[in-house]
Amino acid sequence: RESLLKKVSANVIPETPLSDVAEPPLAQAQPIKPKTSVRLEFLLYFMNYESFTVVFALPYATAELPATYRNFLEGINLSLSGERVSPSIRQLRWPIVKASHIDQSEHEARQIVRDSLRQSQRQSQERSQDLNPVLVFGQEAWGYLVADSDKTAFHVGDTEQEASCLFLALPTIEAISHDVTLKRQLWRQLSPVRAVLHG
Repeated sequence: RESLLKKVSANVIPETPLSDVAEPPLAQAQPIKPKTSVRLEFLLYFMNYESFTVVFALPYATAELPATYRNFLEGINLSLSGERVSPSIRQLRWPIVKASHIDQSEHEARQIVRDSLRQSQRQSQERSQDLNPVLVFGQEAWGYLVADSDKTAFHVGDTEQEASCLFLALPTIEAISHDVTLKRQLWRQLSPVRAVLHG
């Protein structure tokens, strides 16, 4: 895990185009055996503002953070903190290395995702509050970061506290940007985060 985390640490962007793209699927001449496992692939972004963190997934082959996402999250930050700040941005593209002999199971992926969250939070400025809000946009990001039982299954608007983090489950940024109703609901759903930041 230490060697994987070092590779993750070297993956801090900003704005560096990514050269790693998804491999084309192998041609399947014969039926898949029941024990054949599907290769796990995902891309998570961690954006750390001064008082909270945002986590979301993008398609695996995404080359750079879309400007629409950046603008949307800037609006969230202004709503919550009232000031413009440049977030630290970190990404995790899984698998980190293409090697079959290294454990890159779903369980290991969850551990690395949580370690990446802690590392990315350390990069941001020291926060004054004891509880660190984490806005998790979408079920995919929630699944790797929080969910590991029925108790923490993804339900929009739910919160889950773990150690010093307060996780808030939200729809995907893509869905919110195309649905006025979801935008209106979002401001209400952010109330637990406002309570942490402003009392």
